[in-house]
Amino acid sequence: MDISFYSGDSRDLIISVVDENDKPIDLTDASIEWVLAENDLIKLKKNIGEGVTIVNAQEGLFKIEISSDDTGSLKGDYKQLARVTISGGKSSIVLDETIKIEKSLI
Repeated sequence: MDISFYSGDSRDLIISVVDENDKPIDLTDASIEWVLAENDLIKLKKNIGEGVTIVNAQEGLFKIEISSDDTGSLKGDYKQLARVTISGGKSSIVLDETIKIEKSLI
C-alpha cells in the first residue's frame, strides 16, 4: 500500500506482520526499526519506544507514529522500510513501500 499526504501532516501507520500463509507473526519481545529514505539517504528513523509501538503482539500489529514535525520540511517520493527481528534472532524487512509527500501551502 503506497500512501501520500502533505508536509506538516501527522500519521499513525498500523502495520500487520504475517508469514507466508498470511498468519500473524508473534511480535512479543521483537525489535522493530523503521526508516524513511530518499535516494539511500535516511530522512527519518524510528525504533521501539521512539515512534514505534507494538499494538498487539499476538496479532502481529505495530504502529509507526509520524508527527507533523517529522514531515514539515519534506517534499517528494520516499521509500519506507521496516525491519522486524523476533525472538530467536530471525530478521526480515516486512515493509517496503513508497510515501509521497506533497508540499503544503498552508
